[in-house]
Amino acid sequence: MTGNTTAREVLVLNPRELLVLYPREVLVLYPREVLVLYPREVLVLNPRELLVLYPREVLVLYPRELLVLYPRELLVLNPREVLVLYPREVLVLYPREVLVLYPRELLVLYPREVLVLNPREVLVLNPRELLVLYPREVLVLYPRELLVLNPREVLVLNPREVLVLYPRELLVLYPREVLVLYPREVLVLYPRELLVLYPRDVLVLNPREGLVLNPREVLVLISREVLVLYPRELLVLYPREVLVLYPREVLVLYPREVLVLNPREVLVLYPRELLVLYPREVLVLYPREVLVLYPREVLVLYPREVLVLYPRELLVLNPREVLVLNPREGLVLYPREVLVLYPREVLVLYPRELLFLNPREVLVLYPREVLVLYPREVLVLYPREVLVLNPREVLVLNPREGLVLYPREVLVLYPREVLVLNPRELLVLYPREVLVLYPRELLVLYPREVLVLYPREVLVLYPREVLVLNPREVLVLYPREVLVLYPRELLVLYPRELLVLYPRELLVLYPREGLVLYPREVLVLYPREVLVLYPREVLVLYPREVLVLNPREVLVLYPRELIGRFILQVMPGSFYDEKAKSIIKTCIYIYIYIYIYIYIYIKKIMYLIINMASHRLCGEHVGPYFSHLPAHHKSSSIH
Repeated sequence: MTGNTTAREVLVLNPRELLVLYPREVLVLYPREVLVLYPREVLVLNPRELLVLYPREVLVLYPRELLVLYPRELLVLNPREVLVLYPREVLVLYPREVLVLYPRELLVLYPREVLVLNPREVLVLNPRELLVLYPREVLVLYPRELLVLNPREVLVLNPREVLVLYPRELLVLYPREVLVLYPREVLVLYPRELLVLYPRDVLVLNPREGLVLNPREVLVLISREVLVLYPRELLVLYPREVLVLYPREVLVLYPREVLVLNPREVLVLYPRELLVLYPREVLVLYPREVLVLYPREVLVLYPREVLVLYPRELLVLNPREVLVLNPREGLVLYPREVLVLYPREVLVLYPRELLFLNPREVLVLYPREVLVLYPREVLVLYPREVLVLNPREVLVLNPREGLVLYPREVLVLYPREVLVLNPRELLVLYPREVLVLYPRELLVLYPREVLVLYPREVLVLYPREVLVLNPREVLVLYPREVLVLYPRELLVLYPRELLVLYPRELLVLYPREGLVLYPREVLVLYPREVLVLYPREVLVLYPREVLVLNPREVLVLYPRELIGRFILQVMPGSFYDEKAKSIIKTCIYIYIYIYIYIYIYIKKIMYLIINMASHRLCGEHVGPYFSHLPAHHKSSSIH
């Protein structure tokens, strides 16, 4: 290299790799690459591997790999070779991608090869086996399964899956690869190779080799997979080979070999598969061959899937063959034929159906018709053949048996349409043809839509078929002509065909059926001209051709025959009655007058016609009429 240097001013490198620094001003790298720096702290390497570190200012790096870091911490990396860490602030790993990080504010990660964490603690591994852990701030896991944990609240898993994690509550299991537990302690599990547990303890396991026990905190058993258990919080296992039980009692099972009973807490039976039971916390069960009895807590019978049970709170099961009972009172039969009697807790029925029960009242029929009822809670019904009525009364109907009514509370239509109604709670209605009413509490209409109605509050109309009104009195008609009315509340016209009148008298019109009149209050013309009248309150004219006077007296005019137009207002009853009576009297008088006038006019016309006829008979037209007679006859006839 040849060059001249002026102290603190100029530095010259070989041509094509020329670097010039003016004090406190500019740094230029040739050719086609320009770097501008402000002074006091500059480091220059060979071209294409140029690294410059500078505080509080701006850095630009060429070619094809550009990195710009903003003030107080600047970092430049060279592709595939150089890693620079700036204390407590920024870490960048490279090639071909550029990362810009603002401390404590912004993190940008470019794909497949770059990892950046924010301050004080950083770990970087080679690509495809890269793991970085950072306390309470940011966590990134890489590659192909990028995991980013934002401080205090959010966890995101890439690709194809995003999860939001709120502290102290959630467990995230990335399929066969990643597990994260949060808050205050972050656990990241990387498939088959690397495990990191935080805080205070970091553990790395190679597959098929290691077993590490971290006292009071972590137990890990590795055999083709990885299992991590965190104290007092979480139990997770990987399939077919590992079982861990916690706390204070740790159990490890190898397949087809070990049966362990943990005193006062856990009983586990194991063949070929995995079962993990955690007292009062989490239960995970593996497929087809496992039965677990857990006193005072959980009874689980399961195949092929995973079951997690939180006592007295939540039950989740996977399809077709799972039953969970609570202690000391459970009977379990194996899948597809399940009978369970249980108090105070949770029952799950088979298949594809789920039931949550409340204690002391359960009825189950068997097989293929399984029913469980708990009062004041939620009832779910086994498909197409079982009916349950609540509370304290349970009814099951075999198919093809029609209609069953339970006292004062529930009406059910059957078969192929199964209804379950539970007071004050939920109602489930089966397919497409059933309407169920529940007095004082709930109303549900169907198909494919479920309605829950609380009295005197809600009105819901389902599309084109069903109407529900509230409260205390109900009328139901069957499909395509369905009407439900609650008195003293609402009036609804069903589209173009149904009419409801109120109060205290109900009127329902079926299509193409004419006129129905209810006493003293309402007149309805039908079809295509429907009138609804509320006494003393509302006047409705339907459609464009019907006139109604309100209240108690109704006048309807047919199309093309309107005599007059009335402008109606809501008025006091007495005034409106007198007005209506006067109008009607006037119409009657006009009609009588017209009738008399027409009668007199017709009589005059008839008299004129008769006179004209007699005049013709006496005139010139008489001669030819008598021309065939003799003369004396003519004269005599004339006389």
